[in-house]
Amino acid sequence: MSRAKPQSTQARAPATAATATAGTEPAADPQGGASIEGLFSYHLQILANVSTRIALLSIRPEFGLNIMQWRALANLHRLGESTLQALARSAGVLTSQMSRTISQLVARGLVEKTANPDDARSRSLVLTPEGRALVAEVLALRRATNERMLGELSAAERRELVALIRRVERTSRQVYAEMRSEAGGEIVFDT
Repeated sequence: MSRAKPQSTQARAPATAATATAGTEPAADPQGGASIEGLFSYHLQILANVSTRIALLSIRPEFGLNIMQWRALANLHRLGESTLQALARSAGVLTSQMSRTISQLVARGLVEKTANPDDARSRSLVLTPEGRALVAEVLALRRATNERMLGELSAAERRELVALIRRVERTSRQVYAEMRSEAGGEIVFDT
């Protein structure tokens, strides 16, 4: 049984070269927010995908890293020293995903496993000197790329954007934890 498309009482504007081109601002939502265009998460996902593609275009060829490896290195750099589980939570991925990634980075000599003074059953992860040097290089490149991505925003707008994104991230992590708990699943992110 096929469903008939609901007829809108408002006429849709025909697509123009300006609205059909990637990177342009979409026309106002003719359904008053009833389409995917009205969802913050839709635009955030598009931005995340574009940002990931931009990162891959520079990180993979120049440094031989994939996004998971870069995320692990960057988070380990931020944390200084971490267990595998804490690093996975910090990066927002499953422990099994992070375990495979760390094995690759250990093999490349970028991460070292050391004895965990707090728990003899687990290991602590730290960047090697080579890992720290690589993170410094990639961060410099990513900062320059971020400058280009945020080029149309003033310094005040950039600070406000980051502050707002952090607030939405905190709330989103809480929503995620509640939903995963209700579903009985593993909570991947720290809340």
